[in-house]
Amino acid sequence: MIPLSLKLVEQQVQPEGKKKTVHVLNLTAKYTLAEIQKFAQTPPAQVLLLPPPDTDAPDDLFPQDVLERDEAEAVDDIPVIDETLLQAWENTRVQIGRLSLKEAQVRKWFSQLHGIEVGVKDFGSKLPPEKFTAEMLSRFCDSLAIYEDRLRQKPAKN
Repeated sequence: MIPLSLKLVEQQVQPEGKKKTVHVLNLTAKYTLAEIQKFAQTPPAQVLLLPPPDTDAPDDLFPQDVLERDEAEAVDDIPVIDETLLQAWENTRVQIGRLSLKEAQVRKWFSQLHGIEVGVKDFGSKLPPEKFTAEMLSRFCDSLAIYEDRLRQKPAKN
């Protein structure tokens, strides 16, 4: 495989003494003839392989002051994730989606029992906001399970 560039360029010509502009194909190579000969000998499958991914982070990924921090400080900045809270969060999100709860239902439950403002939109993120605790979400899940049982027990209206 030979890496060449093909461009359509304008060129001034003077056929029969008249000046005019024509479009011509310009074939260029950014390599020397010796390099092109090496490319020609390379099997096409090898040439088409993607280069290995660059796993190094770019130099400008982090601000300089973050890079200069002491390692102990940097470790303190990493949030600790409570697995119980994450599990309760995911269970709650699944139940809210399955039951198609209304905004008013969610708002009323959290307002009455915990005195906080919570809506269905609060459950849209993958991680729980700081206002939630594992115990709070577990209690809410238990209430939703009871609510779901009651819905199943109600006779269907025709």
